[in-house]
Amino acid sequence: MLKITAYADRISCFPGETVDIKVSATGLRAYDAELRRIIQGDINPDGPGYRDELIEVDLGGPFVARKQAIRTGSYGLVDKTARLCPSGSFTLAALIWPTLQGRGRQAIVATGTAQNGCSLFLDDKAMASVTLTTDGRATTTASGAPCRERTWYVVVASYDVQSGRLAVSQTPVKSFPNIDDRGSSSVTARDHDMLPQAPFLFGAAMTEGGFPDGFFNGKIENPRIYDGVHPHETIVEAILGRTAAPAPAADWDFAAGMRGDRFSDRGPHQLHGRFFNLPHRAVSGCRWNSGLHRWTEDPASYAAVHFHDDDLYDAGWQTDFTVTLPADLKSGVYAVRLFSHEDRQAEYFVVLAVRSRYRRNDVVFVLPTASYMAYANHRLGIDVSETEIGAGQLLQLDRHHLHLQQHPEYGLSMYEVHNDGSGVFYSSRLRPILDFQPKVQGFIGGSGSNIWQFNADTHILGFLEDRGIAYDVLTDEDLDREGVAALDGYRAVLTGSIPNTQVLECWTPIRSSWPRRARRLSRRQWFLLAHRLQRDVAGRDRVPARGIRHSRLGAGHRQLLAPVHR
Repeated sequence: MLKITAYADRISCFPGETVDIKVSATGLRAYDAELRRIIQGDINPDGPGYRDELIEVDLGGPFVARKQAIRTGSYGLVDKTARLCPSGSFTLAALIWPTLQGRGRQAIVATGTAQNGCSLFLDDKAMASVTLTTDGRATTTASGAPCRERTWYVVVASYDVQSGRLAVSQTPVKSFPNIDDRGSSSVTARDHDMLPQAPFLFGAAMTEGGFPDGFFNGKIENPRIYDGVHPHETIVEAILGRTAAPAPAADWDFAAGMRGDRFSDRGPHQLHGRFFNLPHRAVSGCRWNSGLHRWTEDPASYAAVHFHDDDLYDAGWQTDFTVTLPADLKSGVYAVRLFSHEDRQAEYFVVLAVRSRYRRNDVVFVLPTASYMAYANHRLGIDVSETEIGAGQLLQLDRHHLHLQQHPEYGLSMYEVHNDGSGVFYSSRLRPILDFQPKVQGFIGGSGSNIWQFNADTHILGFLEDRGIAYDVLTDEDLDREGVAALDGYRAVLTGSIPNTQVLECWTPIRSSWPRRARRLSRRQWFLLAHRLQRDVAGRDRVPARGIRHSRLGAGHRQLLAPVHR
């Protein structure tokens, strides 16, 4: 059990800049902080030995300990409001493809709160259901037939303010013999108000505490709202594109802006929205056919969004203190070490890469931060049975790995699957990454130290220090942001142990600019990656570069080969 976990708002910085540190500390009254330069992160006594260097700077501690929660789950939010249904009656509709049954209520479209609002959802039996609530009085009805997993349905709910009829239905897009998954029902729900003029959520519902819950697992496509009550059969035909009437009051198009986290409303009120915690975009929708393999060929065929109850992009913690880096700090790998005098084992490192602002050395080490994010908080040792065979040794579990097993809310790596079995496509550093620290062992590292990723890469730093070779440090994010210009002036470029990079575009001009002889020699140094991280989907221009996307089909699928200088 780790008593302290933390992360920073950035990983790459210049001397003199500030970094916000966000901390959660439990079982402690207070903790302290200090800045250290990391030289060798391996604690194996038979190795070179752990080495760091204290930087004499006052970070302002001690600090009062407090717990900060992580809330996983992705959803869409429309915070702009409008009077969509002036008649008082309304019809809601959406296409859904559920992937995980029996997880309790899973919201599809919701507005308002549990006290005053409306929610179209799947109940704990996977039946399409609707609840209308006024002043805490709720009326609910369910379709009476469970939805099958990984099957497309049109779900429709309506409320007639004149008759008080509240109805819901689910219609499979494709029917199969001897499978009865079509259902509908209605109840009388008098004395309810009209649809509240409140924000809309997709894939979740707002709680009284002011945070979303009841997350949907599966795909949602093209949710709509109509003014008035319309026959559900007509709405099914309309949402499947078989008829253009009636015109919706709100018509959300998830195919627009798929490179970012925004989505559009094609309706008259222009109620555009934003996705949170990075649900999987550009996934095959209801209209997809097997002849298409790229969403850019026909975005309308990839108009669905896959939501998960364990998605995580930004933990959203508050800042506990801010570090101002000394103006004369030399380039290198540093860490804000958090510790407590109450417990010697209460220790956590927030790693930073400090760049050189003016004077540069001949050698630069590119910290493969994209790779660190790909493997961030991975649980391959316990969750993957082949790990011991691949590593050729018994597992060594330290407190960091045990903490991850006990706390799934810290998020997943790209080598795992979501609760519904789908592959993980996104990763982010806006959360505590427990294995991105010195002193952490690995599962699939080499014999002896058994270190992996960051700790293995600190051996390169230790070697340079031991040989007296001056060096600077950059990150993948710097290359993503600045391209080849970030490497101007350096004579040698070193990468980490597994340089998965989302900035492959910059390596081609680098190689072409080397002298002919250097290019011939470098051919043996090129590394064929079995996986590549794509900048153009979750890049810095639309989603901050602290989020990355994997191009593979899912966990265990490796499909792209790309040369990267090593």
